[in-house]
Amino acid sequence: MRQIVRPDSVEGPRPMPEHVGYRLEALRDDGELTLYRAHQPGEHASVLIVASTAEPPSPQSLRQLEHECSLAADLDSAWAARPVEVTRRDGRTMLVLMDPGGEPLARVLERSKGQPLHSQGRQARERAG
Repeated sequence: MRQIVRPDSVEGPRPMPEHVGYRLEALRDDGELTLYRAHQPGEHASVLIVASTAEPPSPQSLRQLEHECSLAADLDSAWAARPVEVTRRDGRTMLVLMDPGGEPLARVLERSKGQPLHSQGRQARERAG
């Protein structure tokens, strides 16, 4: 079973184990919470998982996950990743969200490195063909 390991972590946070049948792709790590995209081989649908980097999670991280989950009814899946549940799996506390696709804004901004965002959208459309 493959594991996602934070390259800057020698001790401290445990790696996020792969869920049975899912391949995890780390999208963002802020030191307290990590955002993963979970793909099930052979399926087009994926889910997002926000997992605490430490167990037990800090009270602040736990409050953040629970608060994000409480917003589910107010979010439209046309423009937001809608929360499904806060759960514990494989010894980790995590928030599971529906995956609308796309990528985190921080990653888009990092890649743009000073270019206007509208040119980034045009380049992405050109790559997609």
